[in-house]
Order: sequence, then structure tokens, then C-alpha cells
Amino acid sequence: MAEKTYTAHPASAWCMAVFFMFWFGAIVAATISVASVGVAREGAPVAASSSVTIIAVMLMAAAACYCGWLALKTVLGAARGMPRVTISDTRVMVEGAIGGRRWAEWSSISGFAVTFLDQKRWPVALAKITGERVSRNLRGKKTFAVGGALTVTIAALTDELNASRPLSAGPAAPPPPEDTKARLAADRPSGMSINAIILIWCSILATSALLYVALFRH
Repeated sequence: MAEKTYTAHPASAWCMAVFFMFWFGAIVAATISVASVGVAREGAPVAASSSVTIIAVMLMAAAACYCGWLALKTVLGAARGMPRVTISDTRVMVEGAIGGRRWAEWSSISGFAVTFLDQKRWPVALAKITGERVSRNLRGKKTFAVGGALTVTIAALTDELNASRPLSAGPAAPPPPEDTKARLAADRPSGMSINAIILIWCSILATSALLYVALFRH
């Protein structure tokens, strides 16, 4: 069987990347603002200002570093088409910008079924883990979820996964129970919804305003 790869929906991937980039900028700006206000109030360098200001600056700097790391990961992931699902004759592999790489060999997983993940928000293709030939980050777990904002619907991906199982892997164990509502949701394109995109861009505008106020309106 020829290897098949399904990449992320470009709009969804880049929206998330831009979202984290702007939050990183906003937190950096807020950190600078808090530090400069502390200096103005104390009339001394930041090192000599109040302990509350110092703690606030340290916590916000840590948050900025974390958000910067997420921004870098999502930008690199979007450029590489992540999340990405690869189906081969030996295994199924999922590569995420933040979650890393997860894979399972066909002989170690059951058939796939469509169900909801994360409090019935996102439909995914879910299989039971029945063996030990899985990636390290799946060891000790009971299920293997395949999904994301891809260029193919989750319903079509689930059918493709079940049809791609090679005969050499043996018969598949029964899949998890399928959720009818999840199957209906999975028939729709898995790219980010219009509401989610609007919410992200509203957040970007809000953080842009915060960045401007923090840096130029003292």
C-alpha cells in the first residue's frame, strides 16, 4: 500500500499560529508596561521597586516565554502542514505542532470509530490500543485518537483508516462504540469553524490594542 498523508487545513493552522504570536506580543508588552509603571511609582530601578511588582514582572515574563514557545511551535507546525496524519502499510502516525509525534502499528490497535473528544467538541477517529507496538507517549494509554483540523473530513478519514488496515496485521479487534452525533459532525469539513476564526481574530485585535496601549500610551 502506498503511503498516504493528510495535512492540516491551512486556514486553521495559520490562525492558531497568529493567535499565539499576538498573545506573545501582548504579554511582552504588558510585562514592559508593569515594569515601567513600577519604576515610575518607586522612582528607582526595577530591582529596587516593590516586591509585588518584581513578582508580577517575573510571572509575566515566564508566561511570555511559554507563549513564545507555543507561537514558535505553531508557526513551524503550520509551515510543515501540521497536524499531519500518515497512513502506511505498517502503522498510523499523527504529528502535531505542540503534541509531538504519536504512532501505533496496525497489529496493536483495533478498528477505528468516530466519537467525540474533549467534552463533545471535536469528533475524532478513535481506536483501542491492544498491543505494545506504539510510540512511547501512548504507552499505558487505552485509546489512540486520530483527528485535527485536516483537509479531509474525520468521517472520511475514519473510513480510510479502516479500509487501509493490511491483511498481514490480522483481523482488527472491535472498535470503540461509535457516537451517532459525532459521525454527523465528522461528515462536515474539519477545518476551523467560522465562529472560531472570528473569535481568534477578535482576540488578535484586542491584543493588538493592548500592545499599542502598553508601549505607546504612557
